[in-house]
Amino acid sequence: MSAGDARLFLYWYGDCAIESLQDKIEQELLPFVNRPARYMGGELGASGGDEGSALTLALVYPDLYEVGMSNLGLKVLRAAASRVSGVAVDRAFAPWPDAQSRMRERGIPLYGLTSRRPLADFDLVGITLQSELTYTNVLTVLDLAGIPLHAAPRGESDPLVCGGGPNAVNPAVMAPFFDFFVLGDGEAVLQDVLRLLIGMAGEGASRKERLNRLAELDGIYVPALHAPGGRRRIAVRRIDRLADYPEPDGLPVPLIELAQDHHAVEIMRGCTGGCRFCQAGMYYRPVRSRSVRRIARVARQGVRSGGWDSVTLLSLSSADYPAIEELVEILAPEFAAAGVSLSFPSLRVDSRTLSLLQRISGGRRGGLTFAVEAGSERLREAIGKKVDEGELLELVETAFRAGWTLIKLYFMVGLPTETDEDLDEASRLIDAVAGCARRVGGRRNVNVTIGPFVPKPGTPFQWEAQAPPAELERRIWRIRDGVRSRRVKIRYHDPCMSALEGLLARGGVELAPVVARAWRAGARFDGWGEHFVWDRWLAALAECKLELEDALAARDPQQPLPWSFIELPADEKFLRTQRTSALAGRNVADCAGGACLGCGVAEPETCEQLRGPPDDLPAQGPAVRDDPPLAEGVLPTVENSAEIDLWRLRYARRGLQRFVGHLDNSRNIEFMLRRSRLPVVHSAGFNARMRLHFSPALPLGVESEAEYLDFELLPCDETAVRRALEAASAGVSGFGIVELEKLPPGVTRKRMVPAIAACTWKVVLLPEWTVEMVEQRRGEQLRRGGSLERTDKKGRAKTVDLRSRLEQMTLSEENGRVTLRFELSLSGPGSERPDRFVGWLLALEQEALARVRIVKTGAVLPT
Repeated sequence: MSAGDARLFLYWYGDCAIESLQDKIEQELLPFVNRPARYMGGELGASGGDEGSALTLALVYPDLYEVGMSNLGLKVLRAAASRVSGVAVDRAFAPWPDAQSRMRERGIPLYGLTSRRPLADFDLVGITLQSELTYTNVLTVLDLAGIPLHAAPRGESDPLVCGGGPNAVNPAVMAPFFDFFVLGDGEAVLQDVLRLLIGMAGEGASRKERLNRLAELDGIYVPALHAPGGRRRIAVRRIDRLADYPEPDGLPVPLIELAQDHHAVEIMRGCTGGCRFCQAGMYYRPVRSRSVRRIARVARQGVRSGGWDSVTLLSLSSADYPAIEELVEILAPEFAAAGVSLSFPSLRVDSRTLSLLQRISGGRRGGLTFAVEAGSERLREAIGKKVDEGELLELVETAFRAGWTLIKLYFMVGLPTETDEDLDEASRLIDAVAGCARRVGGRRNVNVTIGPFVPKPGTPFQWEAQAPPAELERRIWRIRDGVRSRRVKIRYHDPCMSALEGLLARGGVELAPVVARAWRAGARFDGWGEHFVWDRWLAALAECKLELEDALAARDPQQPLPWSFIELPADEKFLRTQRTSALAGRNVADCAGGACLGCGVAEPETCEQLRGPPDDLPAQGPAVRDDPPLAEGVLPTVENSAEIDLWRLRYARRGLQRFVGHLDNSRNIEFMLRRSRLPVVHSAGFNARMRLHFSPALPLGVESEAEYLDFELLPCDETAVRRALEAASAGVSGFGIVELEKLPPGVTRKRMVPAIAACTWKVVLLPEWTVEMVEQRRGEQLRRGGSLERTDKKGRAKTVDLRSRLEQMTLSEENGRVTLRFELSLSGPGSERPDRFVGWLLALEQEALARVRIVKTGAVLPT
């Protein structure tokens, strides 16, 4: 079925034809699932029209929307693919189980969020393999899309299915389900793949011919054409200059809060630290840096075009970026003045990080993360982690005194050579960090996450044994029981999940049937505790006559591994040498500050050239700006602003906007105001927030022409404010500015929009309803007393008297549809949600009620 056919196909709903897949999604899926905005698209900047495109690409992250949209790799690939002429790029994610059930029940295929094109109609489907615990979700994606699970039976009409990401280090387990894999830095390989497929599309090439040509590209593994035991080795592809490829620009802007709700800017790729357990540190060698000028431009662009309130300078070790002090010196003051926080992922524990924290003099401050990994100095030496306890405690206390309120620590258990004494040292160190919080005082706390060690392919520990779940749990509880401070909150990863991760990380093709059996038994979202069922996997292993103990056992360093045919950046000789040093307790040198360690990725002078320092640093002072700063001066707050004007905005939420919840709508309004660059007044303190006052929450699934927002600005021209808001909201599907006014001086918060007492509503019924039918139902309810019986959120019985609402309700016929108009209170007697009122009045089940259009038309504002 072509894209055009898919859009025009008639779906049947009862006696009514639904003319497109888009209508079917909006009428039969979105009203019936949790957080429908996950599945509707329509985000700011989510362009994706595919008319006239030579090739269509769907980038799929096999996890929940909130997780996938947080992933930098997906954004990088989207940016790279969008630069290839003739390619239309869309996105898809794994639906939550409630949506999966609904889609299967209603025959709705998995689709691209922007184009609403069924996934099976794309030319190429690229799936990110970020975690082993998403492998069953990969099968769910394929099945919901109507694409055969295994590559072998796919035909000419099926899309090519490509895998990539960190777990492509060992593609063996998932090889039967993919047509080909991208190995290494995805930007360059993906662009080559797209150009090749566009060229072959005009030749009418068969599926086999396309795969044969793809296999000739560097960094491509085609399982059907390459036996893992064969002679040919496939090298991981890398790019030398990050500047040759586009950076993500902060778009599209999700309509709901993400798992990592920030604009991530990659400042450097790779790491020189050499931690022996870290797959990313080995796989993404050598270190390559971006220029200060481009980082600053991309960071600002995300705030200007997207409205993000948080920017993360991202790399495996951000403090190691050669010009990190200069970069922070440029960005920190202007971001603080714009109310935007500047943050880092896990920081290295050293004096340079201390200097970095001292340069951040403003902005919102939440938590700082330090990956300590092991409690004792002996074990940290063995695993290659460079953490000095004295420096850690100094860093923590400095951060607490500077305004940070939370320190996050990461530890691992089950590491090679680990003893109970090492675990006890971890408990003592956690208490010592908590002691810093106690000395500083106030609401300052320590969060600790304990994760089991999983030996990963391509690391010096790839041959080591993984402790079984019962032993890992014992070690976790030994640390927990040893911690005494009440300021510490400890969380830990499920050891059984980690066992599954280890099973799949180092498995061969023999585990592919295990994945399929576990999936058929119901395995979904294995990385989510509420859905993970370990017994499913144990049963699948037993059915395939495989033993968990064998999979977790140590590997013989002299025997080939399932991924040995892949030529990784760090060669096997180097990995063996590092393993020997680890078992002897010797730490690894940082190759950025000493002699080359001979990992095999490049010549020493090449590595030094790639990692910097950036060539745009002047001899003295910060880099010269090539675009204006976000803001200059200080953030306007109630404390430092002498004159403040109060504004009232009336806005509409139409169409898809009815599926965005109240809290997410509030977040989206903040993003809009930030894009407008208006001088919005903030609260005072470390965590300054915009002073906004919203009208009461709109029920999900209901449209509105009368939403209200009161906000405060420094003195501005009314025409300029309107233009700024219109420009900032342009491109947001379903959002419209209705009225804008500056309120007179003296208006108090008691007279602001939260005091709205009642709202007026319009309801457009289905074609089969007549005025006479509605009058009959209204009469029946009046004869029964006009009372709605229901339970409140606490399960208590409640009677709502709606007689007066029924008597005042007006009926009319507009454009061939019966229309009801009425007013409902927001609190007190006679208060009720409009959708419940209509459902009660007309005795409509949820399926029918979802097809009724309910619109808020006005609000009774305080006088």
